[in-house]
Amino acid sequence: MSEPPDAHLVQVAARLGIDLTTPWQRLSGLRPDEVSNVARCLGKLGPTLRAAGGNLAAPVGALRQAWSAPEPVSYLSALSAAASSAGEQVTAAAEQLTASVATVQQLKQSAAQAMRSAAVAVSSVSPAGPSGVLGYDQQALRDRERLICTGLAERLAGLVAELDALLSRLNTVLAGDPGTALPPPSAAVGARADPVSAVERRSAANTAKLNADLADPATQPFATLVKKNLADAAAGNTPVQLLGYDARAFDGQGRVAYSVGDLATADQVVMLTPGVSSSPANTAAFTAMAKRLIAENAVTAPGTSTAVIVNTGYDIPLSGFPGARDPGRSGVGRLLDDASDIAAAPNDDIARAYGPQAAADANGYLMLAKNSALTSGVGHSYGSTLTSQSAKQGAKYDTVVFLGSPGVGRGIDSASAYRSGTDRTFVIDFDGDIVTRGVTDLASDFWGALKDGAKEPEHSWGADPAGAAFGAQRVNTAPTKDERGPLGTASVKNHSMDKYTSGDALAQLSLITTGRSSRVRRRPGK
Repeated sequence: MSEPPDAHLVQVAARLGIDLTTPWQRLSGLRPDEVSNVARCLGKLGPTLRAAGGNLAAPVGALRQAWSAPEPVSYLSALSAAASSAGEQVTAAAEQLTASVATVQQLKQSAAQAMRSAAVAVSSVSPAGPSGVLGYDQQALRDRERLICTGLAERLAGLVAELDALLSRLNTVLAGDPGTALPPPSAAVGARADPVSAVERRSAANTAKLNADLADPATQPFATLVKKNLADAAAGNTPVQLLGYDARAFDGQGRVAYSVGDLATADQVVMLTPGVSSSPANTAAFTAMAKRLIAENAVTAPGTSTAVIVNTGYDIPLSGFPGARDPGRSGVGRLLDDASDIAAAPNDDIARAYGPQAAADANGYLMLAKNSALTSGVGHSYGSTLTSQSAKQGAKYDTVVFLGSPGVGRGIDSASAYRSGTDRTFVIDFDGDIVTRGVTDLASDFWGALKDGAKEPEHSWGADPAGAAFGAQRVNTAPTKDERGPLGTASVKNHSMDKYTSGDALAQLSLITTGRSSRVRRRPGK
């Protein structure tokens, strides 16, 4: 019997027109213990049938001497062969069922974890926080709920797709007869069920949503830009898979995540999250960065392949500002959106609020990769703050890399808070970068003073990951073209994501994301 889902979460999802109950009942009702019991029974039956086949074959010689007619010998030989074949069939079925037990358990646990995380995230959504024109309005709160529930629905749909693939394979085995040749087992114990199919199904489902949006005047401009971005990314026969898509998220900012390179077969998977002012409708630059890293990794680790997930799936501060939000909003409503956008930029509020959902998104994408893939979470600028918060909330990154980070977000004081730990958490910060040199911290404090009437350190981006106390591995590199200001002062030009994914910085990033971090040049923390 399936477990009851969180009532409040289901109620919120239903209000948004999202069905969580159906996939949840399928996944929570799984009984891996019953599958294991059937496998044990078949495991005992298989040897018995094979032994019976041998016993029936033993008297064939004597029977041939006793009967001149061929029928008795043929009948007994056929019966022996049938028993032996049935034994092999049953044994193969038992092996397949045994191998599926861990996968069934994993699917059930993953569904439960996704539901719990979403329930916590939904329960935390409230109008508390900045008030007045700088605060979140009811539409913003509904957008948060919609993002959480949409992400959960996509996650559950992916798990159901894996379950269906597993059942299809088992049905093929269990429906056979002794005369049917069996395919070799295609999944080891604990392996993901048919990951290629799961990736393709998710991409096809999101592509269908995108195509439907092309016919809707409200979403057509956004969908058109996204479609062009994906087509450009696929140039040169590059595999591109649309992993997440929602044109209506965040009052029309939208959310998009796609893989450059085949996620299902890649040896290295990199989740690349950009920062402030990035737009889900304009990702050409991020595609170029992804392709540069893929090419560099092919040189660093010959014979391996890389997939880079371009992630613009959160409420990005100053995304496309101004005018990128829903054109249907009134002048006052758009003013509130823009003011709220500005208020979100000088602190980590959004990153901390979306940390649980970002972790769920990341794990949903990474589960589509093969088990042996090396996974890396790479974030630039504000994207590093979100990457940090998602890693703290359980994103399964083997390695974490912060590029030009303003801070990891409040509540995190050490790289030991991540799965990657201190040895596999890396920081690339340029000495001439205005953000990593602390100038923006002064601006954040100034904004906090204006906003709250006092200098309040709570309105900041948290600890500097390049600091010695944080414990991360600080990379020794510099931009190919150092564009500092007058008298050598730090500049915003040195903060560009393009600089952090080019030249020697790219070479160091490649060593990290291919598992060759022992060759990375390091320097002491600040």
